[in-house]
Amino acid sequence: MRRGVVVGPTFIHSSGTQEGYHGDLHYKLGLDSLRFAVLFWDIIDFSALENFMMRDSFLGPSNPELDLLKAEGLAINDKPPAGLDVELAGRGLYIQEIPLYSQLASLVHLNKSNDCEWSLFQTQSEVFIPKEASIIRATTEFSLFNMLPIPASVVPLEDVLSFREKRQPELLALRDVIDSFTARICSAEDMVKEAEKVKSTLERELENYSKVVKELDQNVVFKSITKVATDEFVALSGLLGALTTLFTGIPASIPSMLTLGAGAAASVKLAIKDTPTCAQLPDSLKNYAYLLSAQRELV
Repeated sequence: MRRGVVVGPTFIHSSGTQEGYHGDLHYKLGLDSLRFAVLFWDIIDFSALENFMMRDSFLGPSNPELDLLKAEGLAINDKPPAGLDVELAGRGLYIQEIPLYSQLASLVHLNKSNDCEWSLFQTQSEVFIPKEASIIRATTEFSLFNMLPIPASVVPLEDVLSFREKRQPELLALRDVIDSFTARICSAEDMVKEAEKVKSTLERELENYSKVVKELDQNVVFKSITKVATDEFVALSGLLGALTTLFTGIPASIPSMLTLGAGAAASVKLAIKDTPTCAQLPDSLKNYAYLLSAQRELV
């Protein structure tokens, strides 16, 4: 089955909380973030970025590269049914809320398809879901901080697409091992033993990826990815300390990454936390959302 991500504007609260809409809404998706999505997912939905024709508005052009990706069949602008965003909110929407609810409406709409599994793709450090559309669920977060070299914005998109086509097996192998992490450990009889296997596989795939990305002639930036899954991992909370210690040792075992500049800042985090999630989605989503942020180190 294909895997897709629904991209949308980035909302950063001024207060650092999820209350209200006091903060900055950024409609422009950074080119390095766009390249990240292109490399690791089969298709991108960008309908939430198209509200009010934001790409051509007085706010400045957003992502003309999306037109190229759409022509290549790697991006779509599949508008959700009219009124679904209002249904999610349970009331009329203010103008500044529409892009935020549009991303959720797209996710709900697209996940009704049987030929592709869709997840949120946000570039802030915490999942943001408007309050009226959310419920709080226990989620598992698995994060790789400052560990993935991604083509910098100066690398032409055509070169990124060529790299994607040439190295897709390595790219998908790394994505798949990150995605299978929770499911494999939760379903295993010996969870710590299974975690050891996952660690070995992840180390190997990270090293493979760090080697092939050198083809980009060092024009890379290091990104973090956090996978958010709504699988209830709470029953395993007693294992968190052991598993976190196990996975934190990963960066030291990948010397090829150090030559690319990740350095000692790279780290791994495994956590359980209460997270606002979209109320109109299934209770258990192995791949609910992906966060892309390298602004602060994991703790």
